[in-house]
Amino acid sequence: MLKRISGFVWRFGYKENDVLAKIKQDTMFAAWFAKEPRRQGFHEAIAADWIKVLPQVNDFRVLPKSGENAVKVSGDGSETHSPAVAVT
Repeated sequence: MLKRISGFVWRFGYKENDVLAKIKQDTMFAAWFAKEPRRQGFHEAIAADWIKVLPQVNDFRVLPKSGENAVKVSGDGSETHSPAVAVT
């Protein structure tokens, strides 16, 4: 949230203390700076914890979402690896 506030201050030239005071006073203004929960992976972490304890699941791990080790799985179950990763 502080990063978004700093960006707002830089972009529009307001004082940081003024922006922080406005956030404390105005919930609608504060919502602009809040992180979108759907983009934070919270639901994925909860699902992963639940899947790990299922008796029929062995060796569960969360796949990397980005970077050279990223693996994407499509709806049909096919995998796509980052170009830098050799699939063996």
